[in-house]
Amino acid sequence: MHMLKSVLQPWDLKFRTEYEAIASEAQHIRRLADVAMKAEVRDTRTEVGQSTIHLEIIRKELDGLRKENAKLQDMVQSQFEDMERSMVCKYIYALLSND
Repeated sequence: MHMLKSVLQPWDLKFRTEYEAIASEAQHIRRLADVAMKAEVRDTRTEVGQSTIHLEIIRKELDGLRKENAKLQDMVQSQFEDMERSMVCKYIYALLSND
């Protein structure tokens, strides 16, 4: 009879309290995991927002450096052209002086 009763009513074998305790702890763990996941998503969003701001700052600095580089390039080209003109003038003068 005891065997038949344990098949038909297994909770009567004192497993019900353990089962309920485990189910309660499992629900508590699910809630903790949900809270932890939400905190992680929040932190990730904050990091992405900060990264976006830093990326924009870097882009602006890079644009400024590109402009500065273009100015330096123009200045060097101008100086080189001035040197070429000076050398050509000296060469022409030397040619004319020898005549």
